[in-house]
Amino acid sequence: MNIKRFLLLLFILSFVSSYASEKVFFNLNTDISSSYVFRGLKPADRSASASIHFSAFFSETNLNFSQWYVNSLKHPSLYHESGTMLTYHHYFSDEHIGSTGMTLYLLPGVDQTPLANTELSFSFANIGFIIPYFIESYYDFVLNSLYLKLSAGYTFDTILPLNLSLSAGLNCLEYSRFGQTVPVGISDMILSLYTYISLKNWQISPNLSLFFLNTSNTSILAQAKINLGYSF
Repeated sequence: MNIKRFLLLLFILSFVSSYASEKVFFNLNTDISSSYVFRGLKPADRSASASIHFSAFFSETNLNFSQWYVNSLKHPSLYHESGTMLTYHHYFSDEHIGSTGMTLYLLPGVDQTPLANTELSFSFANIGFIIPYFIESYYDFVLNSLYLKLSAGYTFDTILPLNLSLSAGLNCLEYSRFGQTVPVGISDMILSLYTYISLKNWQISPNLSLFFLNTSNTSILAQAKINLGYSF
């Protein structure tokens, strides 16, 4: 992660925290994972990665602003990504939620990859269904890619809440990313198990995932990740 960008983010956080109120909700979280997978691809090979993410939700307008950074830990110069996203959420009811957003990706120095990508997204969530499910779609104007994702998960009440989820991603258009040709068809399936521990404004979330990746050669990848978040 670029240290200058990280320090700038900390400065922004210290500035906006004074404006935190019942109408604006801020969240800062960071995670370390054994590998980084992006829509069925492994841009940092199988090396561990770290990320930091900041978001601000404005409840009066239902707008959410997000900024994040991802870096390979083994070879920082191999892969670094930053993303800026603005999303509008529409609540059809307490259980049915839709959203639309625009995202700007910056991937400086990543081989065979455009410096910047712009993406339009739509999503729908039904959190009141027996098994809550989520439908997501992403269209990249630069790469001319269309990615659809369907996820469903259920939380079991044990000593700690335990969530088991399954998701599948579909590429609707053939395109090239990270120097690879991505064919039309199922790109990845993910089986995840996670829990969380909350303490006041802090939350720790360990996560275990099994990726079934349908790239040039179908492969299976196990990932361990731990996330630390703070809300204010």
